[in-house]
Amino acid sequence: MKRSVKVLVGILIVLILAAVVIGLMIDSIAKAGVERGGTYALGVDTKVDSLSLSLLSGRLTMDGLRIANPEGYKTAHLMKSGRFDVEVETGSVLTDTIRIPRFELDGLDLNIEQKLGKTNVGEVMDHLKQLSGDEAKKEGGKELNIDSVVIRNVKATVQVLPIGGQASTVTVEVPLIELKNLTPENRKGIVLGELIQKLFPAIMGGVLDKGGDLLPAGLKGDLTKNVEGLKKITEDATKKLKEAGQKVIEGVGKDVGDVGKKLDDLLKK
Repeated sequence: MKRSVKVLVGILIVLILAAVVIGLMIDSIAKAGVERGGTYALGVDTKVDSLSLSLLSGRLTMDGLRIANPEGYKTAHLMKSGRFDVEVETGSVLTDTIRIPRFELDGLDLNIEQKLGKTNVGEVMDHLKQLSGDEAKKEGGKELNIDSVVIRNVKATVQVLPIGGQASTVTVEVPLIELKNLTPENRKGIVLGELIQKLFPAIMGGVLDKGGDLLPAGLKGDLTKNVEGLKKITEDATKKLKEAGQKVIEGVGKDVGDVGKKLDDLLKK
């Protein structure tokens, strides 16, 4: 009897330790997944200041997502976020399609910079278009089924090329951007690359709409062309992009599964 109690206590201790290990690992695993996925999809360095994922409560919060500029641009960053607040249906994490009832971002700082007939935003959007090409990497990822995306408090600082030797900036503020119906009718969800392809033109579209006559005609025309180009990605291109989808929560599931296997092997000894 005493031996059985000791065995049960031992198993309980191991389970508690495993839970602690998973809890300590899961944030760093998810953070690395977001950084890898963002860097691949955007073609520029992507970093996250902090990320917290709780599978028990089904909530992910992320602060300070920083997207670097393409090479040659001088502003501090292309984009820097405030807080992402994402609700996840816990039971869907280990399935092929992850259900996300709520996806909100509060605060986004955007720098739009011109250089020799190009813009930093335009170069990143050009890279996003290339994701649908035949040379896209194939790193399968889980699909995300998102009810809607809400982005609040976008601030865009536009660096206007010098006129008469004097540079200037224009600030555009967008209070609210909301996207719905993100998933095609014949699909259960979209992969990370597709989500980014939808978010980027939506953000830029909001800036163009609110910027109005504040933006120089040439710059506005170039940005509009890039936004429309991304919006017209064909269904065939979307299928190819699906093959290149990035591993975000899939990476979490794999590493947590490895921990679980090691725990199972330990209990069998």
